[in-house]
Amino acid sequence: MEPSDHKEVQLVDEDTKTTTRIGAKLTEEVEKDRVIFLRKNVDIFAWSPSDCEGIDPKVIVHRLNVDLTSKPVKQKKRSFQE
Repeated sequence: MEPSDHKEVQLVDEDTKTTTRIGAKLTEEVEKDRVIFLRKNVDIFAWSPSDCEGIDPKVIVHRLNVDLTSKPVKQKKRSFQE
């Protein structure tokens, strides 16, 4: 995403760490609605790892679903230039 494609929005006035990005090309009405929605739901954001305490790691940890008994295969190099 290009820097000009988004706008930084602070969701909690007293806390400069609570920022997120929204599209810079939104209409004024849509931007206002999005910011209101995000501020109303600011409690669901995880701003730091300590905000995730009590959440089961099975829910938030990414794992690759691979068969450990399969032999790795090196794929052929692909060229995307025409």
